[in-house]
Amino acid sequence: MPFDLIVGVDFGMSGTAVCHSQPDISIGTETVRHLRWDSESTIEKVPTRLAYNCCNPRGEPISWGMHVPVGGDGILIQEWFKTKFGQDDGQTTVEKHFLDYLTLLYAELSRRFTRDVLRGKAWADANVAFYFSTPSIWDSALVGRFKELIEAAGFGQAHKSGHGLGVHTVHLSLVEPQATVAMHLCSKEESVQFK
Repeated sequence: MPFDLIVGVDFGMSGTAVCHSQPDISIGTETVRHLRWDSESTIEKVPTRLAYNCCNPRGEPISWGMHVPVGGDGILIQEWFKTKFGQDDGQTTVEKHFLDYLTLLYAELSRRFTRDVLRGKAWADANVAFYFSTPSIWDSALVGRFKELIEAAGFGQAHKSGHGLGVHTVHLSLVEPQATVAMHLCSKEESVQFK
């Protein structure tokens, strides 16, 4: 199946990076681009951070990523929650943070890619392949649970798959070191010189 967009996501402990590639039919090539998170287009990672109302920490986040305030009364900031994934204690809370963050990330990506990348094609009609990297220390059960959370957040949903449109797939095929090498080999920003 031809994809309109291929998206790579590195859901990191302190920041999340997103790269994307779209076939350029006119010249028959693909270019990998970092998604930028600020108005000056310099920041390549959005903070892996959530803010909740202190009075309702189990409710919906009040902000995420770049929009989380540095401090303030009545705000509970959650960060570094990825380090607790797979531990015995508090998995319900950790998985809620994963799901909240990934849901907000998915909504932001769908908005930005529709506006900036898909050349007028609706998100619900675009075939998109999402590739997530995982830590090399996660076992297969933890990787499987991570994929379930990714899909529950909206990634991997088929909007109109019966018509061959709007198919969104999720893949967790690379561990983080492999993803780093693949990015550098594909990037035009930093060429790799071999001897």
